Order: sequence, then C-alpha cells, then structure tokens
Amino acid sequence: MKFSTILISSFLAFSLLSGGETICLKLEGGVGQICFDKQKMLNILQNSNSRSVSKNLVITPTKEKKVITKERVATGEELYKKHCLECHGAKGDLEPYFVSKKLIKMDKDDIIDSVEGYKFNSEGYDKGKALIMYQAVNRLTRDEIEKIADYIEKSLKK
Repeated sequence: MKFSTILISSFLAFSLLSGGETICLKLEGGVGQICFDKQKMLNILQNSNSRSVSKNLVITPTKEKKVITKERVATGEELYKKHCLECHGAKGDLEPYFVSKKLIKMDKDDIIDSVEGYKFNSEGYDKGKALIMYQAVNRLTRDEIEKIADYIEKSLKK
C-alpha cells in the first residue's frame, strides 16, 4: 500500500467520525483540496471495494487570482498555437467535429474546466473525440491551461 493511500485512508477514517456533511482536505501549497460527501462515502465504504472510494473523491483546484501580464498572454499564445490552433483556428472561432463550442464564446473558467475534463477523462466527454483532445492537452499543466485561457480572453475575444 502506498504512503498516499495510507494517508488518505487515515484521513477518511478520522473525517467520517467528525461532524459535517462534506469533508475537505486542503492540499499542500494551496494547489487545491480533496472533498467528499460524508454520507455517500459511508455508503460506498459499507457496500463496495476501495476502487469505488477513489472514484467518489472530488479534487478541486484552489482558485487564486493571477495577474494577467503581457508575458503570460504571450506564453498562452505560443501554447495555443502548439496545442489548439489546428482544430480551433487562429481566431478560436471554429467548432471542431461540430461538437466543440467556439472558444471565443466560452468564458475563461469554462475553457479551463473543459480542457481539464478532457485531460482527466471525466464523465460526459465523448470518448472518441475526447481522445483527440486528450492527446493535445494531456501534458499541459494547470498553469499552462490558464495561460491559454488568458490568451483567448485577452487577445482573441477582441
């Protein structure tokens, strides 16, 4: 058993004994938090195996306001050209495979959530077309995804 699994298991056991309906664990460095519904987790623990537990944990990145600098937008432009341009077009106004929204019609948070949905293979994403997006974004960091969204927000939506 890995150390992280032991740590999370200990956290779950302790948390289930405490009050409250939702339990959250803040991750080190302010990168996010792990949250779960206490009653749902109790039902899962009583009726299923440990793999089901990990599927019901929700990891939520901490939203911090970052100053959008010219350098940040320039880096976002480079990343956009490398990872997005081919399918979404130079102006972000194409609808790849007639299923994706135009990037210029999406707000920054929707872009970030959508890209991370494809990256982490979330439910609700068409697995055939998601494979194309996954290949384009699977190595992008959260910060790089945000820089792309900053570029779209500041440069393409003019």
